[in-house]
Amino acid sequence: MLTDPDRFCRGCSSEAVATEVKIQQLLAEVELQGSVVTEELYRKRLDTCFECSSLLHGHTCIHCGCLVAVRAKLSEKDCPHPTASKWKFD
Repeated sequence: MLTDPDRFCRGCSSEAVATEVKIQQLLAEVELQGSVVTEELYRKRLDTCFECSSLLHGHTCIHCGCLVAVRAKLSEKDCPHPTASKWKFD
């Protein structure tokens, strides 16, 4: 998790912290509405995000401003890292 207060996600302030309850609500909506990845792939994606230096507040990607738990669940999404996707798995 990033601890540098001078790094913010796009369009957010340092006070923009999502609660675990809100993240779980969004995940439940995603499950009902969208095409999602397998649980195994979801875990791999999340593990990669949680190790990334671009993670802010333990849940937000600084490159796109998304909640990584939600983005990782959606099959049509990819890692938005500007150099290359970090979600490349064998």
